Amino acid sequence: KLTAAQLDAEFAKFNAAWATKNPDTVTALFDTDGVLLATIAARPRTSPADIRDYFVSFLPNSPVGTIDTSTVKAGCDWAVRA
Repeated sequence: KLTAAQLDAEFAKFNAAWATKNPDTVTALFDTDGVLLATIAARPRTSPADIRDYFVSFLPNSPVGTIDTSTVKAGCDWAVRA
């Protein structure tokens, strides 16, 4: 199982990708069948092209993510922090 520390490291990787302001760098962190439910998007992004398109306009705002509270669910080769 993934630990909270490992999940924290993944979150840090995501923030580091955001800091590049490169939509390709951020999009590469998603699985090819990933879904982005962005807080400021009018619709789910369900393809790599849709996800990239979102980050093209989002990244120039220099976003930084924080986790105030979360719940972790994990299995043998997966984990979700919500």
